[in-house]
Parts: sequence; C-alpha cells; structure tokens
Amino acid sequence: HEGGAPRYKSGDWRKAFDSTRLFSLLTAESFRYVQSGPRSMVLDRIASISFISALPESERAVVVSRVDHLLDTAPETRGREIIVLPCCTDVFWCSSR
Repeated sequence: HEGGAPRYKSGDWRKAFDSTRLFSLLTAESFRYVQSGPRSMVLDRIASISFISALPESERAVVVSRVDHLLDTAPETRGREIIVLPCCTDVFWCSSR
C-alpha cells in the first residue's frame, strides 16, 4: 500500500542537506522505547499511517482486519491483552551556517 509515498527509510530526504552549504552536517541520535497498550492501540496505529488512512474505507478495513488476524495468530501476540511494540525515534539536527 505504500506505493510511491515518500518514506523516511529511503534516505532521499538527506539529499537536501547534502547539496547545500547553508547548514552544518547533520547530527543524529536514536531513542529506543517500548509502546504498550491494548490491541486497539495497534489497530489505530496501523490505520493512522498516511498511506493506509488515505485508502478508501473498504480497503482500509481490509488492512486493519488483516492486522487484527495477525494479532490473533502470531505467537508473540496471540491471547495477549497488552501488545508491546518496540519503537525507535531518530532525531536529526543541524545549525545554519
């Protein structure tokens, strides 16, 4: 469903910083954390991804239903009231020259 949606993981966004002398080099820091909550938290998170939320309602419902089924059947989540999602936030900064 991602299609041609711009995505962080491609790294293409870095080109804007690499091609100018207006800013210092990028500095980066990663922060790992765990998000825990009920199944509805996971389903809401999936439904809120931009290219999923942009789908027609019927297609979005299919995606959410598939994730719901996965939560029912995957050994890591089956039968659990609280789902644990490992997360990582990458922070980048620079200064103007």
